[in-house]
Amino acid sequence: MKLTFVSGLIIFLIFTPAFSPAQQSRSSYRFTLESCIHFARDGSPAAAIEEAGFQRRYWDYRAFRADLLPRVVLNGNAPGLNRSITAIVLDGGNRAFIPQSDAFSSATLSLVQTLPWTGGQLTLSSGLQRIDQFGGGQDTLFWQSTPLVFSFLQPLFRHNDSKWRRLRANLDYRIAEREYRESLEGIAVDITDTFFDFYIAQMNVANAEFNVAINDTLYTISQGRYQVGTIAENELLQIELALLTARNELAGARLALQRALASLKTTLGLPGEAQVEVIPPAWSAPLSISPDTAIAYARRNRSNFLTYDARRLSAREDISRARSEAGFSASLSASFGFNQSADNIPGVYRDPLDQQFFTVNFQMPILDWGRSRAVVQAARLEQERLQTDLDLQEENFVQEVRFLAEEFLLLQEQVILAAKADTIANRRYEVTKNRYLVGKIDITELYNAQSQKDGARQNYIQTLRRYWVTYYRLRQQTLYDFREGVSIL
Repeated sequence: MKLTFVSGLIIFLIFTPAFSPAQQSRSSYRFTLESCIHFARDGSPAAAIEEAGFQRRYWDYRAFRADLLPRVVLNGNAPGLNRSITAIVLDGGNRAFIPQSDAFSSATLSLVQTLPWTGGQLTLSSGLQRIDQFGGGQDTLFWQSTPLVFSFLQPLFRHNDSKWRRLRANLDYRIAEREYRESLEGIAVDITDTFFDFYIAQMNVANAEFNVAINDTLYTISQGRYQVGTIAENELLQIELALLTARNELAGARLALQRALASLKTTLGLPGEAQVEVIPPAWSAPLSISPDTAIAYARRNRSNFLTYDARRLSAREDISRARSEAGFSASLSASFGFNQSADNIPGVYRDPLDQQFFTVNFQMPILDWGRSRAVVQAARLEQERLQTDLDLQEENFVQEVRFLAEEFLLLQEQVILAAKADTIANRRYEVTKNRYLVGKIDITELYNAQSQKDGARQNYIQTLRRYWVTYYRLRQQTLYDFREGVSIL
C-alpha cells in the first residue's frame, strides 16, 4: 500500500511541473515594447502574410534563374492515326482522290540553352520517327532518325527581350528583399501604436479609478462639512456631480481597455483567453541623428530608389523596343547534323547522312507614313515625363525623411519636458488636495489641479508614444538601426 502511494506521488511530482508551466506560458504574456515587436515580427498574422508574399517573389526569381540554365526537353507524339481521302496529282497532271491510312509516332530529346545577352537559342537534339502505312494489300513500315542535330536561332537588329528581362528580374528581386525588410519595420510601427493603445487604456483605467476614489473620499468629507454648515449645498452638489462623472468615465475607460486588449491580441495572433501585461518602455539616452545622415542611409537602403531605377530601366527598354521595331530587322536560323531512314531501327543508325539548313529572314519598312518615327518619339517623351516624375517623387521622399528625423529630435526634447511637467502636475495636485482638506482653498481650485494632473499625464504618455512611433518610422524609412548603428538588410 505504501509502495503504491509513493509511486503515485512520484508520478504526480514528475508530470505536474511538465504541464503547468507550459499552460501558463501559453495563456499569460508579459511584454516590453521591444519584446512585443519581436513577437509580432516572428509570429503575428501580418508577419506571416509578408513572409508568404516575399517567398512568392523569391520563387518567381528562382524560376527566372532556372530559365537561364540549359534545360532538357522530351517532345513526343504517340500514338498518331490518320485515315482520310487525300487529293494527289498524277503524272499526267490530273488530280485523283485516294484513301490514305497511316499511323505515326515520334520522340525528340533536346538540350536547349538560351543566350540572354544576344537573345539567341542553341539546341542539341536527337529524334526518332516511325510511320506505318496501311492499304493496297500490303502494310509498309518506315523509320527515320536524326541521331544528332545542332540548331542555332539568332535574331538580328531586334529587341533583345532576354537581356532586358534579366536586368529587370535581378533588380526586382533586390527590391523584393528590401520591401520585405520595410514591411517588417512597418509591423514594428503598427505594433508600437497598438502597444501604446493598450498601455494608455490601462493608464486611463488606473487614473479613472484613482479619480473615483478621490472624489468618493471628497464627497464623504463634504457631506460631513455640509452637515456642520462649513460648505454650501451648491459645493456639495458639485462634488457629487464630479463623483458621478468620474464613475461614468471609469466605465468608459474599462470598455476602451477591453477593446484595446482585443486589438493587441488580434494583432499579435494571441488566443482570446490569453492574459497580457505590458511594461512601458523606459526612457533611454537621447540619440544624435543628423537629417543628412538619415537621408544618406535612406538612399543606400530603401527600395524606393531601386524602384526608381527599375522604372527608368523600363523606359529605356521601351525606347529600345521602339527603335528595333522601326528599322531593319532579321533573324538567322541554321542547323546541321545527321539523319537516315530505313525499315528497321538498326538501319536508321547505320551510315547516317549529313543534313544542313541555313536561312536569313529579314524585314525592312519601306513606307509607314512616319509611324516608326512617331513610336520612337513617343517613347522618348514618355522617358522624359517619367524622369521628371521620378525626380519629384525622390525629392518628396527625401524631404519626408528629413522632416521625420527633425521631428524625432524634437520629440526627444518634448519627452523630457512632458515627463517633468507630469511630475510637477502630480506634486501640485497633492499640495492642492492637502490644502483643500484643511479648508484653505475651495473645491474649484482642487478640480483645476486634478484636471491639470490628468492632462499632464496624458500629454506625457502621448508624447512618449509619438517618440517611439516616430523612431520606428525613421527605421522603416532608412532601414537603419540608429541605436545599434547597423543597416537592417
